[in-house]
Amino acid sequence: MRALALVLPLLLAACGPDAPATTDPPGTPPPDATPLDTAGLGPEADGAGSADGAPARPETTTATISVEGTDEPVDLRLVRFDEFDLPFSTYVPADWTDTVLGSGEGAAAFMATGDGPDRAFVSLFVPSEPNREGIVGLARAAVGSRGALVPLDGAEPWVDEGYSFSGAEEAGSVRVGSHAGVPFYVLQVHPLDWGDGFGPRAALVRDRLRWADDGTGL
Repeated sequence: MRALALVLPLLLAACGPDAPATTDPPGTPPPDATPLDTAGLGPEADGAGSADGAPARPETTTATISVEGTDEPVDLRLVRFDEFDLPFSTYVPADWTDTVLGSGEGAAAFMATGDGPDRAFVSLFVPSEPNREGIVGLARAAVGSRGALVPLDGAEPWVDEGYSFSGAEEAGSVRVGSHAGVPFYVLQVHPLDWGDGFGPRAALVRDRLRWADDGTGL
């Protein structure tokens, strides 16, 4: 299993050791953030199956998305967050990166593409103190500084509360849900001109997520 870097912050706009720091909190790692290597602490994705005995998921697969009415194939790879607060696996486009980020507020499984201001990402955040009111407040804060909140129309059945936003340079959405009594939110952010291509890819990540404890999805 790949090493999972745990570094501080909350909302992950500037994420990963190679991302430039931003000046607008939240989302900025403090200067004293340090990585913690957790390699080897969880099961390997070696075909042995999941913790609940379900068959192993293929390491790679393909999907077809529609971008502006045109079908486009996407190569996907399996990512497993075995040491995450809510362990799960999902598929991401093959050229995306993945890591885990933590802070006093909680931890996030972070899946991203691009660099700097052209970075787009999907993250699943679990608070350190799980409660309904707290996660909704954190979810609103995650996007409130990025643009005006608009309630999501036609959100998936698992979404308890969701918002979209669009700012001067980026857009995205946040969805609040829960699994096994633990609340979480899924945040996705992309540059404005990435909307048509990024949205279907982010949907693949959500749709193919499977919880490690029971094999169910979102």
